[in-house]
Amino acid sequence: MAEQTTAQAAEKHSKASDDEGREYTAGTEVIQKMERGFTRAAYRMANGVAEGIRVYHDEGEKSAGAKKDGATRDVLVNAAEGFSAAVTEMSKAPLEIAKATDTEAAWDLTQSVSKSVDKAFRSDKKDDNKKAKGE
Repeated sequence: MAEQTTAQAAEKHSKASDDEGREYTAGTEVIQKMERGFTRAAYRMANGVAEGIRVYHDEGEKSAGAKKDGATRDVLVNAAEGFSAAVTEMSKAPLEIAKATDTEAAWDLTQSVSKSVDKAFRSDKKDDNKKAKGE
């Protein structure tokens, strides 16, 4: 039986987290989907760290068995291998967040915030105009 890597496990987990069959209370769907995306991203980050440490350890064991003081001599190469494995997994986290973000809802939120900010600044300008006119 082949050993499953953490990257394969994360991929399987991500596919299993599809929206199929989920029901949402009105107004909560966007928040819940985004939360699941952030959770998947955190899962990717944690698995990336674990994968990096595993690779570093395995490479150190190979080096130690291959030559005298091998793990110490090859520490930089082994660390680079581990770091590379970690970054490979962790680099998928931003995509998990982007996939979970409903672009239409995000656009609606952006417009709403933008209108609120604009309204706040315009009301300040109106107050300034009133003060300048002596009202």
